[in-house]
Amino acid sequence: MKTLKIVAIAFLSILSFSCSNDDDSSNNTLPTTLDLLTSGTWYFESKSQAGYTACQKESSIDFMVDGSTIIKIVEESMDGCELVETINTNYILDASTITINFVDDILFGIVTYDASLQTLIITENEGGFIILDKVQG
Repeated sequence: MKTLKIVAIAFLSILSFSCSNDDDSSNNTLPTTLDLLTSGTWYFESKSQAGYTACQKESSIDFMVDGSTIIKIVEESMDGCELVETINTNYILDASTITINFVDDILFGIVTYDASLQTLIITENEGGFIILDKVQG
């Protein structure tokens, strides 16, 4: 009888310490800022000063893992919206602080994003902001 109790207790102990997939929370981690930046094309949605026209909202930026960026500038023309410039430049990301180098300007700012992970907000050091999203136009 004593042996039966020991076997039963040992069996229950083994069951109570079993592992399951529910214990593994590593699949629920949020992406890093770099993961989010490099997740595809981001389109210009709005900014704090003067906003964007419908054609300017076709403009985009692609952040690459190697620190390079491709910025496509779209403007209004006689025939509608037209790609007027493609800028190949680079960026530096330090935690959530981003520096984007342009030919005649440097954009410094802090990158944040909304809960849906579909909107990026770059808050410029001068106080303005640029909002980018995954939807063209």
